[in-house]
Parts: sequence; C-alpha cells; structure tokens
Amino acid sequence: MKKKIVFIVGALTLPRCIRRIEAFYEAGYDIKVYGYSRGVNMLNEYDSNIPIENLGKLKNGSGYVSKVYNLYKDVNYIIKNNKGALFYLISAPLQSYFFLNKKCEFINEISDIRYAYPKFRIFEPILKFLDRKLIKKSFLTILTSEGFKKYFFKDNNIENIIVQPNRVSSKINLFQNIKSFEIKDSLETINFGFVGSIRFNAVYNFAEIIGKNFPKYKFHFFGDSPFPEKFVKLSNKYSNIYYHGVFKSPDDLSTIYSKLDIVVSCYDIEAKNVRIAEPNKLYEAMMYKTPILVSKFTFLERQVNKYNCGYSVNVSSKADIIDFVENIKMSDINITSRNIENIDSEIYIENHKNIFSYLNKYL
Repeated sequence: MKKKIVFIVGALTLPRCIRRIEAFYEAGYDIKVYGYSRGVNMLNEYDSNIPIENLGKLKNGSGYVSKVYNLYKDVNYIIKNNKGALFYLISAPLQSYFFLNKKCEFINEISDIRYAYPKFRIFEPILKFLDRKLIKKSFLTILTSEGFKKYFFKDNNIENIIVQPNRVSSKINLFQNIKSFEIKDSLETINFGFVGSIRFNAVYNFAEIIGKNFPKYKFHFFGDSPFPEKFVKLSNKYSNIYYHGVFKSPDDLSTIYSKLDIVVSCYDIEAKNVRIAEPNKLYEAMMYKTPILVSKFTFLERQVNKYNCGYSVNVSSKADIIDFVENIKMSDINITSRNIENIDSEIYIENHKNIFSYLNKYL
C-alpha cells in the first residue's frame, strides 16, 4: 500500500501545482490537499475527485508577523490530522521552514527563491542557510531548475535532490490542436506576446517600446497580474498593444500561441532568482513551435541557446531592444520555428518517472 501524501500548497490555482498533484492522484497515491487562495489564476481547476481543504486567502504585503503565526497554526493543524503521512510542500516557502523542527517526513519543492531579489539581499545568507538545512533534512527535494541546484550546492551531487523542470502538461494531446511548423509570409506585422502572470518591468518596458516605436508590430498580454490596470492603461495608450486578461491553462494555450510569432519571456535580471530560474515558458514555446525571446545573462538564455529555440536581448538597454526588433525578420522566425519542430517531445513534455522511482525505492 502506498504511503499517504499530504500536499501543503501556497497557491492552489497555480498550473504547476495542479499538474503535480494530479500526477500523484493518477498514479494511485492516497492524497489530501491543503492550500491557500491567492486571487490569481482562478479559472484553473483540479480533478473533482481530489480532496481539497482551502485554508483561505493568503494576502501579499503587510501583516507579516500575523501571517507567519497563522501559517504556523495551519501547519500544526495539518500535521496533527495526518499523522504518519508524507508531507509535500509545494509553492509554500514559509510553511516549509516550520518542518525544520518537526519529526515527520516531507518533500519540499522549490520553484522560486523569493529571497534572491535585491530588496531581500540582507536576509539572503540566513535564508539560504536554512534552505540548505531543509534540503538536507528532507526526504526528497525537487528543484525546478538546474540553476537552483548550482546556487545551493554548486556542482556537488546531493542524493535526495531531483531537478524537475517546469515542463508542459502530459495531458495535452500532441496530435490535436498543436500547430506544426509552417512557413509564415513576410507580412508587415510581427506579433509579440507575453503569456502568464504579468509582473515584471522588463515585459512592460518591451511592450512600451513596441507601442511607441513600432506601430506596424503588435504586442499581446495574455494573463493575470497583481496590477492589471497598469497594462490596461498601456493598451489604451497604444493601438498596437492588447491586454487580453486571464486565461485557462492548458485549455486556452493553443489558441493563444496561434496568435503569436514570438513569445516574450524577458524578466528583470537584477534579481538573482531570475538569472538562475528555468521558467515554464521555455517548454510551452517548444510545444507550440513558437520562438522565445529571453533576457541575456541568465540560465534561461543558456537553455535557449542549447536548444536553438529563440533569441536573447539585454532588457536593461532600450537601444538593444530597438536593435533586436528592427533586425528580426519573418525568415529568421521561420528558421527558428523549424529548429523547434525538430526538438524531441521528451524535452518539453512533463513526466514524473524520476520522482515516482525515488518514492518506490525509498518508501
């Protein structure tokens, strides 16, 4: 009989969290999910048979001490009601620290190093130290980027770490609604777009440059944002910028990517987390045969170069962005799309073989 897996989820409606949990459910594990609402990605849903207890809305911003105390109470409540279970902390960095002093087994998934941003620099050494302790104590730690592993342990081999990039859902039917490579005509317009949670200044700045300097080109925003009015205002200011709002993943992705020639995945590189992360957009772009544009000086740029699936630009330089847009041609996009067509689907389709093999070996 498989051990019960109890998930503690920091943001219930994140597509990555849903995919991970449903994979365990479909593999036959006895699971229970506890988690929080964050007010974004609300269209995304779980399989109706998965037992979920919503612990309420977790707000960003003020009231930090009160929030930490409430999270501590929630963790104690969950552990008390699920004795002997294997706890899986996913997108729950604050909650994970409480497990340093708990006598129970846990899996910790790290998809974002939230203290690796400039405003938290003073806290980075101590929180990195705690995360290293947490990793060593965990039954298993899952990292969504090889860059994270190097950040914590350089090139050292740590037995209880699995790098599981945030690939595309295996539920997507590869033979339906996924566009194959096709030659695009050298039309007057090129459609750029961002797909996902819109929160980086680099994306806003790139779109504004398109709006102001390249009226024949278009920029599309697909997704939710903590401050949507900022992007709505930009779309109202420029007739070639479009804010489409929230979408359902993965249901709407095929339609979205069919409208794009280049997906812009440029993030602010001042943050160390951004420089070492490996976002899901890399694999989404591969799936939908769409060239990706990323920030220079990042681990993501290395991956794009490795697979020859897109381009990079120095997002800190307006001149570099303008130079890129002025010189990109539809013929370049066609060549890159052809390269993507030849990438093996095992590179970008998610599977959980390594995780389940580890569990079967050690449980």
